[in-house]
Amino acid sequence: MAFLEKVEETHGLKECLKTGLQALTQQYRRKIRARDSRKINGSIFLEECVNGRWDYIIGYNDKTFFVEIHPVKTSEVENVLDKLFWLRRWKENTPFKDDSNFFWLSTNGVGILKRSSYWKKVHKQGLRIKRTLNLE
Repeated sequence: MAFLEKVEETHGLKECLKTGLQALTQQYRRKIRARDSRKINGSIFLEECVNGRWDYIIGYNDKTFFVEIHPVKTSEVENVLDKLFWLRRWKENTPFKDDSNFFWLSTNGVGILKRSSYWKKVHKQGLRIKRTLNLE
C-alpha cells in the first residue's frame, strides 16, 4: 500500500499531512536529506496529530520513515525506547503495522559509543541512531 493510502486509511492522520517536510520545524528539516525531493510523499507531526509520543512520520518514494529527533545520550535511551514502544503499539492497528524504518536523529551530536551496551540495546530494538537521515 502506498504511503498516502496508508495516511488516508488511518484515523486522524489525513488532516495532519503536510507537503514535503513541512511538518518538521526548519531546524529539523536540515536533518533530513532526500536524494530526489520530488519523491517526498509528505510528513506528519505524529506527536501533535494523535497526542502521541513519537515525533514524525515521513513518506519517501512510498516508503515510511518513523523519525524521533532527540538528544542522543545514554541518559535518554530509556525515554526514547519508551517512545518507540508507544509507536509500535499505536501502529499495530493501522496500515503502517508492517513498516519498521525507525530512526533516532540527534539534536546535537551522538553521546553514545557504538560498542556500548546502550548502543546495542537501541539497535536490538530496530532503532537506528543517526545525525542526519538520507532518504533514498
